Amino acid sequence: MKTLSLFNKKWIPIYAVVAVAVVSWCYFHILTPAVVRETAPVADVVSGDGHFFAVTDTGALLGWGRDDFGQLGRGGKPTGSWGGPSSPVAVTNKAGRRWAKVAPGDNHSLAIAADGSLWAWGRNDVGQLGFRRHAAWNRFFGGSSVAKPVRIGSSTDWVAISGGMMFSLAIKRDGSLWGWGGNWTGQLGDARNVPLVGMGPVLESLPQRAHPAQIGSDRDWIAISAGTEHVLAQKKDGSLWAWGSNDCGQLGIGNFAATNRPSPVGGDRDWLAFAAGGGGGWSGSHSAAIKRNGTLWVWGNWTRATVPNAIAGPANTNLLNRPVRLGANSNWVRVACGNLCGTGIRSDGTLWVWGSDTNRLNSEIGGLTGGLSMTQVGSDHDWVSVVVDGNGIGGGNSLHALKTDGVLWSWNPTFFPLQAGEIRPGSDADTPPRPILSLGKSFPLNTSPGHAYSGSYP
Repeated sequence: MKTLSLFNKKWIPIYAVVAVAVVSWCYFHILTPAVVRETAPVADVVSGDGHFFAVTDTGALLGWGRDDFGQLGRGGKPTGSWGGPSSPVAVTNKAGRRWAKVAPGDNHSLAIAADGSLWAWGRNDVGQLGFRRHAAWNRFFGGSSVAKPVRIGSSTDWVAISGGMMFSLAIKRDGSLWGWGGNWTGQLGDARNVPLVGMGPVLESLPQRAHPAQIGSDRDWIAISAGTEHVLAQKKDGSLWAWGSNDCGQLGIGNFAATNRPSPVGGDRDWLAFAAGGGGGWSGSHSAAIKRNGTLWVWGNWTRATVPNAIAGPANTNLLNRPVRLGANSNWVRVACGNLCGTGIRSDGTLWVWGSDTNRLNSEIGGLTGGLSMTQVGSDHDWVSVVVDGNGIGGGNSLHALKTDGVLWSWNPTFFPLQAGEIRPGSDADTPPRPILSLGKSFPLNTSPGHAYSGSYP
């Protein structure tokens, strides 16, 4: 009786065909993300430090921009090199889950699924993803970064998230506030600080909060926004609170001292929308907010934006350590902050920018002049949403804005080409806005104030 050998030479051609088929399937379905042409309306557009996401009404999650730490969640092994896709690609989602919210940090990303579960991916050297990899994992896989969504815990009651520079924050349905990751300036608000003694491998040995832990015992938090090293959060009574770094007065609490506990921003309780801006140290830490009456208020490093009533801060630098009204208009509905600049939308659908990042900003918005003061972008009256990146220390400002016709527009940063071939890194050439994603549906002009930073407003 003959036995069938799997290693018969006659089977070699068949083996070869099967091997090629398997390798090809793995390449095209696992290693190579397909560019998504999404036709569903977008529910949210958010930005990190050079990477961006759009969540559609169908629950799809699309990302583009920087992906050196796997922060786009495309799967595979993080490259560690600057760069990424210039067109939206789908986040790895083999389980077919629907996404509800996404919040990019500087080099990591957070998301809440439709079932209320919490997920994270990207850089994880200080536990900002909410879990800690063993040292052996880091050595074998070349670092602590994770390039696909990993679930954090088993809870299904998360409602709001926000990512800063190497730290993360979230709110549960019961109004409790949670934080994890880096805490060198008290940005976790847990009444403790962990000194930042170095970068790179040194961070791996730092004490850190690698798992979500509740901040205080209050259960009336409703919204949160993480900047680079400071945090803004709102309670049910409309009051605004802040903690973390405060060298530029970005907390708005009347001084320039950092605090590791939530502190009230004045005594007003009529705040509706707010944004914690990027920039580390003196490079642009700031905040902005809209009140119920539609007025716009700013504080922190805003003096070069021609804000009046600035006070003398550290080193005789004029800074704002309390909220100051910007302009006389009372029709603001959207606000977002980047690194050294801010942007907003008025109820008439006009888009505006302001700030001190003159050279970079002017080139990104198509050669506008007067970057030190509030400037309208074009003359259109059909903008409905806007975000600006620059969350990290060295970030630029890339503007993304959505129109009522469902087209998402981008003003590219001078340091990173989101549209291949449009502009070289380091160039100061003008970069007119270009459409990067057509969503195939019209949007009504939203005249209700809303938060437009890191997806943290519930």
